[in-house]
Amino acid sequence: MAKLIFYVDDDVAVRTANARLMRRLRPADTVIDFGNPLELFEAVRDGGRPDLVITDRTMGPTNGEDLARLLQVDLNQQGPIVMLTGDAGLSKIPHVTQIVAKPISRDDLAALLAHYLDKH
Repeated sequence: MAKLIFYVDDDVAVRTANARLMRRLRPADTVIDFGNPLELFEAVRDGGRPDLVITDRTMGPTNGEDLARLLQVDLNQQGPIVMLTGDAGLSKIPHVTQIVAKPISRDDLAALLAHYLDKH
């Protein structure tokens, strides 16, 4: 069964490269990428039900931590939320399922997608 992945990063080059890689790794799945967290929030609010959300941590005006809280608390988003960050030393953030160091390698991204999307 095809899965839906929502991905947000305000850095155009990073977002384009990672979204393209996800599409290559998961051709049967749908990857929708967003340039800012509020666009992703609105997509979920308007009925989008992603199986996985991947977000950058540092974005303006809303960061990845705020987005995770809004999705889970305000919209009752049940799927996992993975945060990519260049900030070393983060081990736990409320409402975030997993924190992954940036940049993420092709193999690590493939493993992450398989872990969250191939469970069922």
